[in-house]
Amino acid sequence: MLKKKKICFFAKVKNAKYLKLRQWYKNDIEILKKLEYKVVVATKFDEIPFNCDLYFSWFTTASILPLVIAKIVRKPIIIIAGGSEVVNDYFGYLSKSWYIRLIIKINLKYADAVLAVSKNILKEIERFKVKNAMLLYNGIDTEKFSPTDSKKDIILSCTRLDSHTYKGKKIELLLKSIPYVIKKFPKQKFVIIGEKGDAYIKTKFLIKKLNISNNINLLGPVPNDTMKQYFNQALICIQPTRYEAFGFAIAEAMSCGIPVITTNVGAVPEIVGNCGIYVNNDPKILAEKIIYLLKNKLVREKIGKNAHERIKKYFSIEKRKNGLKKILIKMNF
Repeated sequence: MLKKKKICFFAKVKNAKYLKLRQWYKNDIEILKKLEYKVVVATKFDEIPFNCDLYFSWFTTASILPLVIAKIVRKPIIIIAGGSEVVNDYFGYLSKSWYIRLIIKINLKYADAVLAVSKNILKEIERFKVKNAMLLYNGIDTEKFSPTDSKKDIILSCTRLDSHTYKGKKIELLLKSIPYVIKKFPKQKFVIIGEKGDAYIKTKFLIKKLNISNNINLLGPVPNDTMKQYFNQALICIQPTRYEAFGFAIAEAMSCGIPVITTNVGAVPEIVGNCGIYVNNDPKILAEKIIYLLKNKLVREKIGKNAHERIKKYFSIEKRKNGLKKILIKMNF
């Protein structure tokens, strides 16, 4: 019997529990195991073994340690370009300190393969003159995240409440749209799922100021295994954003057959296509779109059905698995 090749999966997180809260990590760990590799998971430098056959690391800002070890032991490393850190803008690459920019450049230059999670990200890293860059979309578990006949009564948004995402996910835009919505639908409930970070108090203050406390629930973090039940309770998913490298919450909501209201930026149009509704920065416009969908069940159902079919066709976890398999074969691994 052939010995399984060993892959070190590295993700720099504060606590290993976040590997279960972040579906992109969880998916790739499961994919590598399904491809019959022995997977060793590391979240800290001292957890990275020196006896692996390949190193697989998430994000160009966080992969310098596995890169160094991979080069020391002369084994290949795959780095996932999965975030805005490679985007040439004030919220991405330009916002980083000089040494983080240097780390990004080193990781992109010396990785044996850089996998971009969208065409948008692939285009961004081309300016770094990366030789081994290729597209591999994130994958959604369309069997798990699928439409159901559950009772739908909430409007859902998924975002961490920290200083970075407060602006990035346009939390103020969402909150300021709610008073307009509840004029028409006084009992409508909104739910925000995500960690309660340093913008939690600021968010609570705005909620109180807008007098919408009875209509919104800041639920906190939810394990990804139970996210489906919240998606399936949702009439609409609201995910306005300044930028998305892929848009996992958007894609998961679509896979559950929920109409998504979002913004036409970054990789969002790649994922959503014409199977969602786009808005600008005007809370009144956002409220109008929400009200329109609340009033039109058939429209909601049509958009949701088309959204599910789009994710299943182009962004399933099976497609990511098959794509990664081809890449590994190409690397003679």
